Amino acid sequence: MALGAFAQTPVTAVHTDFDGYWYSENGAISAVHPNDHNLMLGFEAGGTTYSTGVDDSELDSQGVTYTAGDWNAITVPHLPTSVVPYYSIMLGAAIDGNASGVGTITAPADSTEVAAYLIDGTRGLDFGTGIANVVTGDFDFTVSSPVEDAINDGTPDLLFTQMAEPLGADSICFLDSEDNLVGTKTGIGWTGVGAIGRWDTDYFAMDGTDRAMNQTKPIRAVTMDFHDLGITAANAGDVEKIRIFWSGDSDPAFLAYNGDSFAGCDEFTFSGVSVVTPASGAATADGVIDASISGGTTPYGLAFILQGDTVPSSGWNALPSGKYWVKAVDANDCMSSNSFQLFLPHSKCQ
Repeated sequence: MALGAFAQTPVTAVHTDFDGYWYSENGAISAVHPNDHNLMLGFEAGGTTYSTGVDDSELDSQGVTYTAGDWNAITVPHLPTSVVPYYSIMLGAAIDGNASGVGTITAPADSTEVAAYLIDGTRGLDFGTGIANVVTGDFDFTVSSPVEDAINDGTPDLLFTQMAEPLGADSICFLDSEDNLVGTKTGIGWTGVGAIGRWDTDYFAMDGTDRAMNQTKPIRAVTMDFHDLGITAANAGDVEKIRIFWSGDSDPAFLAYNGDSFAGCDEFTFSGVSVVTPASGAATADGVIDASISGGTTPYGLAFILQGDTVPSSGWNALPSGKYWVKAVDANDCMSSNSFQLFLPHSKCQ
């Protein structure tokens, strides 16, 4: 697929909950550098401030005028776990227990745990973690169909973050169920986008060893509308997937979507998952789990992110032992914005 022109709108200001509340904008970058977990509360693009829905009450208390939103991170199921040059976990410098020197982290055990740095925090919008220089390649994620009324309505539909020095260009497109292009493949260019803030971050290799500590890096973000990607009322119903191409120089904290812009999902709550009965043996699929899910449309299922399978509630009593990272799914294939990790033991290792 040929790459289309860049068609993004730069984010010009950001609001997060670092140290209670933090604001920074292009042209007046805050002297405070976030160095811990913090959630994006809102952002400004095209002259309008949008809330993400994480904590509108905090924006209210700060006197911020905004358009209320419903933003969530796109679920990234997995990323490669191999240790390759310059591929790193980014964490706010205080997260490893040492804000000014070398701390420690637990190395990710598998590809799901690596990807978790792009979906952590409320609504997956943690601005204090990310991945530096994501491995080059195409990554496909399932999405609902775009809402026709959201096309070219002046409200952003997608948001992308860049948490270090910009070098290459990424791209994005929508696909149908047979991986045919829907609309236009469009580039995301970072070098002409102004920074909106700076943060202090540590870099760790995939094996958990320190790579570079207490680095100050710029923060950038851009938004896109459906019309930027060639989505029209005629082809919106064909959308089944979104494809991101990361250039190898991409440093995202998360990729986010406007929940009001995608059809077919009623809000539902995924509160947790628990073990009812361990599997009877290491190779026996008879472990029983339970999940707390409400709202949406029943019956529910659990999407096992690493395996790529969705297991209906009727199958939660026939699972092998293992470590799982799961999201809730309802009968309309709508997926929860949050996820939980579960370790299902077998009786010999209790």
